[in-house]
Amino acid sequence: MPKTILILGGSGRVALCLTRLLTTRGDTVYSLIRNPAQSATLVSLGANPILQSLEDSSVTDLAATFTRLEPDVVVSLIDICILYYEIYCSREKRKEKTPQSSTVPIK
Repeated sequence: MPKTILILGGSGRVALCLTRLLTTRGDTVYSLIRNPAQSATLVSLGANPILQSLEDSSVTDLAATFTRLEPDVVVSLIDICILYYEIYCSREKRKEKTPQSSTVPIK
């Protein structure tokens, strides 16, 4: 049975390959993108581009999109490298703020 699928971060390589596979099997694919120039590629693959930035949208705006589309599945392909970098940097900053122990090991 065909499903309605919402892809967050729908313009990257993995998202485009996934879109092709899903539309080929008959699923309805919506791709959340922030750059209108990416729309043509998605349309050519059979997807429905939605121009909406996760960074600039309020929770209410995003909830409205989810409510309107009623997806069966949501796939998040947001740039994992950026997420990793942000997590890593926040950990490094915490390490800098944490006082180092001055204990002496017992021999």
